[in-house]
Amino acid sequence: MILSGGLILRNGVERADIEIEGGRIARIEKDIAGSDIFDVSGKLVLPGFVNSHTHLAMSLLKGYADDLPLEEWLKDYIWPVEKKLLPEDVYWGSMLGAIEMIKTGTVAFNDMYYHPHETAKVCETLGMKALLGEPVFDFGDEERGKKTLMHALKNIEEHPDTELVKTCFSPHAIYTVSTETLTSIKKEAVRLKKKIHIHLSETEREVSDCRKNHGMTPVEYLDSFGFLGDEVIAIHAVHLTDKDIKIFKKRGVCVVSDPKSELKLASGIARIPELLENGVVVSLGTDGSCSNNNLDMFEEMRFASYIHKGTRKDPTLLPAPVTFRMATEAGARTLGLNSGKIEAGRDADLITIDLSHVSCLPHHNILSHIVYSCSGSVVCDSIINGKMVMRDKKILGANEEEILRKASERALDYVSR
Repeated sequence: MILSGGLILRNGVERADIEIEGGRIARIEKDIAGSDIFDVSGKLVLPGFVNSHTHLAMSLLKGYADDLPLEEWLKDYIWPVEKKLLPEDVYWGSMLGAIEMIKTGTVAFNDMYYHPHETAKVCETLGMKALLGEPVFDFGDEERGKKTLMHALKNIEEHPDTELVKTCFSPHAIYTVSTETLTSIKKEAVRLKKKIHIHLSETEREVSDCRKNHGMTPVEYLDSFGFLGDEVIAIHAVHLTDKDIKIFKKRGVCVVSDPKSELKLASGIARIPELLENGVVVSLGTDGSCSNNNLDMFEEMRFASYIHKGTRKDPTLLPAPVTFRMATEAGARTLGLNSGKIEAGRDADLITIDLSHVSCLPHHNILSHIVYSCSGSVVCDSIINGKMVMRDKKILGANEEEILRKASERALDYVSR
């Protein structure tokens, strides 16, 4: 397939055709000839966004429990209703979320949720890429820890990685998973060469409780028994000390910031500028729709940039190019994907943007518009692993109306069950 007549961001904005072979970008040149032409004239071709942290099936709980502190939100609303969760709920919730992500420019995501095999089915059907992990909890109960870890391990071993879907370990957090279970997870992750996806230093209470219980910060605590390494993806990491940041850099830990969710739950504002200054890889995620309440990475970029400019009274922080890389190239690196940039040899995980949309006009600075002006409504086409997943805003390979109807019905049944 040849994407013909479009524009790309390279040395400014330039016209270039993109040839795709075997799921990868083969050439980027002007006027490439061929028979399989897809005309993208008037559109900007971009690397697709990577949502580096979400709980996709929680799309069924959008609007279910708002305006609550994190601990109350989890213990009194989310965990009780999730006890009623069925595999079919995860399937339709993941379908609903995946449709939203594709339509707003996301090509890959990192998911922590139950029944990940159901989310994997969604990815294979729609053509999305994902890193999936079943959450592990034990609440200090060693036997429960063994059971939940064995269940997660069984899912990993029974569902081999595909071109689209890969598995990981997802211990929930240090306050819900014991040292013993975390140590076992680290051992298995190293053995199987898997990534570890964990919420970390999300709230002030988490940090103060860890200092009280262990005499150190959550980051120091994990590092004290060898848990941290370049396979670890630390989610939120809002409350960090300078020492924590240096530990992340030393161990090669990737950090994911979810600015909208962190603001909505009043968790705080992550130290993204300091993390970047210290060479830590930082990417962006939306968190789940129940704490965001959408999956639009355009909004996530804008929030990430604005909150640091405003709270630190420095308009130069997180400029558009840096924030855009966090949503694309850094996200791909975090998930271990060969995409995130438009260059030969990279996987063809691409989207197109309608440059005639009012939010893209006038064309003074297109990258500025992408970060500061646009929303997911500007996305026209999505190509993942070299295959067309959405064309002219129409999802291919699935009946969108049916998905929206069934997901809505399932959501109401789920919470009232």
